[in-house]
Amino acid sequence: MIGQGEKGKADVTDITDTAVASPSLAESVVAAKPTEDAESAERSEPSTCAEDLSIEEALSRYGFVLRPVEGDSMMPMLDQARDIVRIVPLSAPIGKYDLPLYRRPSGQYVLHRVIAVRKDHCVTCGDNRWRSEKVPYAWLVGIAEGFYKNGNYISCTDEAYLSYVRRRVGKRFSRAVKAVFRRLFLHGKKNR
Repeated sequence: MIGQGEKGKADVTDITDTAVASPSLAESVVAAKPTEDAESAERSEPSTCAEDLSIEEALSRYGFVLRPVEGDSMMPMLDQARDIVRIVPLSAPIGKYDLPLYRRPSGQYVLHRVIAVRKDHCVTCGDNRWRSEKVPYAWLVGIAEGFYKNGNYISCTDEAYLSYVRRRVGKRFSRAVKAVFRRLFLHGKKNR
């Protein structure tokens, strides 16, 4: 899950309350502010004021959003309230192993890995989960381009990252088996 700020809004410039290992990241800009003149159009100027925008609005206005992670569904890759994800608008069809940000009808933002692509939806699953979710393409908001882990930026195109992803998705079945055994074991203990 992605941090939503107050009432599902994306506070696109305030990440200083997140526990971040690198001071330079805590002081960094969360969104790029569009520029007025053509000469500086290729470079972005930092946004220094916090704005009350939805994540969708922030993506549309600034081209990216940095958000802290909430929840443990993407552990061990992403740690709650410590790691920060860089989300960009979708610019290509979604693919297997991509990390899309989507919004459920309840308004909850979720960042889970694509494990299968279908004609009218994709199938996602958190790295720390075994149950999958069918996600219609209409729910998709953006896609993770990379993330900050312990203050270091890791691109979603990095070879070491992609190797991790293939291994983690391959272990989904073993996580399911372990979950079933835990449930049976705990259920059996409660009935004694």
